Amino acid sequence: MTCTCCNRSVTMIDHGSFNYVDDVGHVVTPPQSAPNEKHPDVKEKFYLLPVKFATPFPCGTTPKVSVAIACADQNQSKNFRVYAKAVNITNTGFNVKYVTWADSDSYGYGALWIATFTPSCC
Repeated sequence: MTCTCCNRSVTMIDHGSFNYVDDVGHVVTPPQSAPNEKHPDVKEKFYLLPVKFATPFPCGTTPKVSVAIACADQNQSKNFRVYAKAVNITNTGFNVKYVTWADSDSYGYGALWIATFTPSCC
């Protein structure tokens, strides 16, 4: 479907999924570390995973991206704390940022994501 005023597609969509572990179940790269935004005395451990869109969105645009955790492999004797969000979003891709903190011990994660863009004239 195209927009009558700009002749562009009304909505562009891309989506995907992946697991962040190697063939034997180990996290591919070690986590980075930073202070927690709300509690600076608590260290966060995070992983950044690059995602490239199959087809870039129009130049100069930033799609809306939603990320959901699909699976998680955690140490069962530790607290389970994790969230994922999209960061560094451009028209060509973004990074999934997985974050754990305190004594959480992570082995790997899987995520689902969807990116959408609708022209402002629509």
